[in-house]
Amino acid sequence: MIFGRRIMSIQTKSYHRRVAALGCVACMLEGWDSTSPVSVHHVEGRVGKNANYKILPLCGHHHQGTREGWDSGIISVHPYKSRFEERYGNQKHLLMLVDELLAGLNHHGEILEFYHNKYTKIRSI
Repeated sequence: MIFGRRIMSIQTKSYHRRVAALGCVACMLEGWDSTSPVSVHHVEGRVGKNANYKILPLCGHHHQGTREGWDSGIISVHPYKSRFEERYGNQKHLLMLVDELLAGLNHHGEILEFYHNKYTKIRSI
C-alpha cells in the first residue's frame, strides 16, 4: 500500500478498462448514445472482497449526477439508489448484464433486449 491506498493489479486495471469500454450501462438501457466517458461504480463499496470486479460503467450523469443531468430528469445512482434501481433493475442484475456484455459483445442487442424486458421499467429501447 502507498499512503493507505491499495495498488491495483494489472489484471484489475485491464478489467476496469474492458468494463469502461462498454459505455454507460444505464444509457444503453435507455437506448441513448452510451459512448460518453464513464467511471466505474463499485456496487459493494471499494474495499470488500472482489470489490474491484463488482463494478458498473456509468457516465457522470448516471453515476454521481450533474446539475445538467438532474435538470433533464436523469436518475443517478448517487444519491438516488432506490430510484435508479427501480428504473434500471437492481445492481446485482446490472452486474450480470455487464458480465453478459463482456462475454458476448457480438450479441449486444439481444442481451440488452433480454435484460430490458426482464428487469427494467423502461418502456422502449
